Amino acid sequence: MLDTISSEERLPSLKKNGSEFELTGNVRVVAGAQCDWFVVKAKEDSGKTSLLIVDKKAVGVKEGKTVNRLGRKCLATVDMELSGVKLPADHLVGTAGGAEEIMSFVMPRAYLLFAASAIGISRAALAHSITYAKERKTFGRPIGDHQAIAFMMSDMAKDIEAAKLLTYAGCQLVDQNVNDFDSAAIAKVFAQEAAMRIATDAVQIFGGYGYSREYPVEKLMRDAKTYQITAGTSQRQLAEIGRKALVETSR
Repeated sequence: MLDTISSEERLPSLKKNGSEFELTGNVRVVAGAQCDWFVVKAKEDSGKTSLLIVDKKAVGVKEGKTVNRLGRKCLATVDMELSGVKLPADHLVGTAGGAEEIMSFVMPRAYLLFAASAIGISRAALAHSITYAKERKTFGRPIGDHQAIAFMMSDMAKDIEAAKLLTYAGCQLVDQNVNDFDSAAIAKVFAQEAAMRIATDAVQIFGGYGYSREYPVEKLMRDAKTYQITAGTSQRQLAEIGRKALVETSR
């Protein structure tokens, strides 16, 4: 089952007809080509939002084009058209109008998942860089012996460790049933920004080969970009973190 969150302005409309719900609108489903079910956030005329489980084979669901993505191509993102899709009451997630409460619980956990995934990209980029820096030689020496390359890999390792500690701290709060948005958002932003820097530096270390699809680092760079814009851009999350920090310091 895949979770699809549209921007507030483009949410599908939701109407209740007796014991059924009716959905109309368009959504973009991550991994939509692979899934059988997906979750839609929809808005009632009152402005309240709800989450509903949709069967991709339900009457009124039309699968559209597959989006040609820059990275993470294993997740075939698909546009779905919902035309008066009727859903029984048991397809409602939680309570009617309760989407925001559910999302406030889910998103910190999702942020930490994205942070961990971004760290995985960073670790892979560093591992490939180390291997290449040992094998590739210039002026009779492995390029890893040159300070310029060694410093780049040191910065990679430093940022990976920092991202791991921030993510572990956020996960510890989740384990303690503390729903802390800030710690999760900080971990996500730091990890995804680090992943982009580290993957880009890996391409730089590989030189011209890094820009070739014969080597793995160009894919890591494309995949890393996804995290900076998924589940809220880095800028949006930084703005929210900043606003909360200003409120805290003004008390």
